[in-house]
Amino acid sequence: MRAKNWPMCPYVNFEEGNPEKGWVAFYDPPRYSSGYAALFQTIAFVPETHMLKPYADRVKSTYAFMQTVMEQASLQADEIIAKRNASIEAVKQQQNFALSWEADSSKYELIDFKGYETGTKTSDVTGMPRLFYDHSKPFEKQVKFYNTYVPTIHVQKPKAYIIPQGWHDVILRLKINGVAMKRLTNDTTIEVEYYHIDDYKSLPRAY
Repeated sequence: MRAKNWPMCPYVNFEEGNPEKGWVAFYDPPRYSSGYAALFQTIAFVPETHMLKPYADRVKSTYAFMQTVMEQASLQADEIIAKRNASIEAVKQQQNFALSWEADSSKYELIDFKGYETGTKTSDVTGMPRLFYDHSKPFEKQVKFYNTYVPTIHVQKPKAYIIPQGWHDVILRLKINGVAMKRLTNDTTIEVEYYHIDDYKSLPRAY
């Protein structure tokens, strides 16, 4: 992409509006298409062109990205397929799975970042100080990128899950995803373990 004059950087996800302090890699769970694809040992990308760039540049850069992915996938197709197959087999043998992750603040890499110096000025709307980026002071610096996550909750792989027959939406989605299932043909007594949600609170604000 750099050779096509479209330099890239990881998804910008810094706190307090200041990239110079570094930022944590975006956590990409299966609620997003790329995180969902990872469940199937499949590479996926979510390119996000900067909303303040001219529309034509956003279209052309996305086109160049798609072109680059196809070029590189063609050149490395055999290796990609072999590694995906190996990953599928590894998951079949895996006995312990992570359900939750958090960023490891002790590990980072340095990445090149092009930005503007930050400052504060009085907001025309609230009359209070607000953050702004000074376009008269561009910079290119190396910043810390915390892109290592560690698991915080594990679960042992069960022999199977029992799904109540009334959970039609769940069963439909499992079928769509190719999950092997079979129906219990008669009333059966089975000793099982189960999850129980003691409490649940939604986030007080979006995201």
